[in-house]
Amino acid sequence: MEKWVKSIIISRIIFISVCVISFGCNDKSSTSTTIESNQKVTLASVTTEKSIPTIKSDDHVLVFIDKSSSIGAKNEIKFTGDQEKKLIEILKTNGGKLTIYFIHKNLASASHHFEQNFAKPDINGMVEMKAKTNLNKFNKSLDSIEVFINEAISKKAGTGNSNETDMWITVKKINDKFSQKPSSAKLHVVYLSDMIEAVVSYNCGKNYSGIKINTVDMARKLAETDYPMFKKCYNITSLPKNLSIMMYFPTDANPNKDYRNYPEYWKALFAKFGVESVESNI
Repeated sequence: MEKWVKSIIISRIIFISVCVISFGCNDKSSTSTTIESNQKVTLASVTTEKSIPTIKSDDHVLVFIDKSSSIGAKNEIKFTGDQEKKLIEILKTNGGKLTIYFIHKNLASASHHFEQNFAKPDINGMVEMKAKTNLNKFNKSLDSIEVFINEAISKKAGTGNSNETDMWITVKKINDKFSQKPSSAKLHVVYLSDMIEAVVSYNCGKNYSGIKINTVDMARKLAETDYPMFKKCYNITSLPKNLSIMMYFPTDANPNKDYRNYPEYWKALFAKFGVESVESNI
């Protein structure tokens, strides 16, 4: 083959290779990007941008939503804007995980209803505009928390699950999720429930549905009595000290039920496990 033919073929191959690397140029006039003969082509100029780095976070929020019949057929549980703001503030600092469980008869064998990690971007070293864009995306993702929780509230419990309320097993679920977390993690539990234990079908539980807790002293004595059963049934002696618990009782939707002393029972019980931060909306 003549040298000039070989030269043309080689030139053509080089030209096509450069065009492929540049994503679509050709030797005819068009609107696609072309590379000038004096422009240096490098791998760096065509590689895609690396994934956005995120902050490693062990922060975690567990939300327990009551699906038992004691809540009522009309589903008296509510998730308000103030509650959402508190959850968002928890996850806004470092990001973290949100897990939702349903409280019902068979919670012991049930997996979570929903779980999602909200990874906060690590903006260290980012240019201002890029940092702002990524933070805005993260904050918008947190706004979806209300949607996820209200969707879970509206979902009906499975057949046969709602006739009993296994509140005690939530303590084991908390321990299972949080026992290996570092002491630096922000760990939060949110209850949307009347917090009334009502188990009659197996030994690890009690039926408080027909018992009225009339005084704070009565609530604390019941917790004192029940604590040894927890240790025996679930082999739990303590919970992480960096754990905070918030109980939201359905008082607005259920004004005829007197929940005043139920928070004291749970505060006394959680105190036995070493949890100091326990609050309620009543």
